[in-house]
Amino acid sequence: MLFSKQDFLNTKWFIAEKLIQLLVGIFIIPKIFNALGVLNIGKLKFAETFIAFFALVLFLGLSAICIREIIFNPKKTKEILVTAFYLRLFSWILFF
Repeated sequence: MLFSKQDFLNTKWFIAEKLIQLLVGIFIIPKIFNALGVLNIGKLKFAETFIAFFALVLFLGLSAICIREIIFNPKKTKEILVTAFYLRLFSWILFF
């Protein structure tokens, strides 16, 4: 068998997430832009760009490291995730 039940379950969640993003993009985002007006959209986009620029630094590349460590040490999953959470939290606090 090529795929397990867990693979199909994960695929369903992934597809559900993409459909929700699509629906939000089609219906909700245009309403937000209409309500904000031209000047406030510029301020919103500036804030989004500022956050996206520093998000690369603040996430510390921990996602790939966590995935690798969880694969190699599945018994330490909770410890790895909690450590990554605290590292990200402290990096955000230091940044602000």
